[in-house]
Parts: sequence; C-alpha cells; structure tokens
Amino acid sequence: TARHVATKLVRHFVADDPPAAAVDHIANVFQSSGGDLRIVAGALVDLPDAWKAPLSKLRTPNDMVIAALRALEVPVEDDKLVGSLHLLGQAPFGANSPAGWPDTATDWLSPEALMRRADWAVAVGDRVGRLVDPRLLAKHSIGPVATDTTLFLINGAPSAAEGVAMTLLSPEFQRR
Repeated sequence: TARHVATKLVRHFVADDPPAAAVDHIANVFQSSGGDLRIVAGALVDLPDAWKAPLSKLRTPNDMVIAALRALEVPVEDDKLVGSLHLLGQAPFGANSPAGWPDTATDWLSPEALMRRADWAVAVGDRVGRLVDPRLLAKHSIGPVATDTTLFLINGAPSAAEGVAMTLLSPEFQRR
C-alpha cells in the first residue's frame, strides 16, 4: 500500500515517470508514520525532485485554468470557467472512469489539445488584455523559472492581449 500510494503521489506532484528514490522515500515516510497523510504531504513538499528546474509536470487543463485565474486576478463568470474546462477536455464531473482524470502529459499533449490550449489562451488574452500588464503577469506567475527567451517574447508582444496569451502558453506556465 505504501509503495502504491507513494508512486501515485510522486507521479502526480513530481514527474510522470516517478524517480525511484523519491518513491522509496515517500513510501518509507508513509510506513513510518502509520499512513499519516499530513506527514506524507510534508515529505512531498520537502522532496528536492519536486522543485528541480525545469519543472517537469505538465498542468492538466484544470490546473492550468485555476493557475491562470489565480495569476490574472480578474473575476470570471461560472459559465466561462466551466466552458473553459469543456473546451480543454476536462469538463467538471466528466471523467470517463471512476479513477478520475489521467495524470500524465501524454494524456494532455495531443496536437488537438495543444491547439485548444492556444485558442483558450488567445481568448483569455483578448478578454483581459486591457486589464492586465503581461510583464507583471509574467513576473508574478513564472518569474522565478522564466527563461530570457520567454521574457523577451512576452515583453516584445505587439499587444497586451498577445503578451497575456504568450505568458499562459509559455513552457514555464504550462508546467508545475
């Protein structure tokens, strides 16, 4: 049980192909704590693999939309939020299996899915570009991990709307 839970947690929070040492560590913490998930969660946060740059976990559509809403700090109507999740292929309560939504990049990186992400980011940029400075958005959302190339492209965007879209589509924003 400890190994199964540890593998699932490390796959979700660290990497699609969970590092064996990280799984072993979390399994040991699970066993030694008697399955105390508070202690296991703390061990996950303390894993160096979880914080290695470049970040390796692709955000699921749900994670990406929530991260964007948090970073943008603009109000959104419920129907727009649900519509975004439908467009990106992760409709609320719509998983095909009781196991829930898949958790690996291969499940969310098809060409069609990438185009949907791009369409969504452009639409968000068009909607909020007049309200959000893309340079500040980049600084506050991806600043610590942003490459010089990404920042150059965002700073040189022809409009605020396109700068917002570029930030949301950047490799750094797409990963956690």
